[in-house]
Amino acid sequence: MRRWSHDEEINEATKFSPEVRERAVRMVFESRGDHGSQWAAIESIAPKIGCSTQTLCNWVRQHERDTGQRDGMTHPVIHNSPDIVC
Repeated sequence: MRRWSHDEEINEATKFSPEVRERAVRMVFESRGDHGSQWAAIESIAPKIGCSTQTLCNWVRQHERDTGQRDGMTHPVIHNSPDIVC
């Protein structure tokens, strides 16, 4: 399996509009019941969107942090902190 570098992940994430990212994340949550796991849903949806499975997984994880479903820094905290370089 090919490993993505950090720069490739950033390029992959920025070539999609926020609307496409939001729709892809929504599709993962909506189709979770049709798959054996969240990862299986991600593997099914990523090729339809045209992104890597890891990129879509990153979007899902960030959404979970932003909505309080997962511990970690939310998007506004990440982008407004002078100590964090994105």
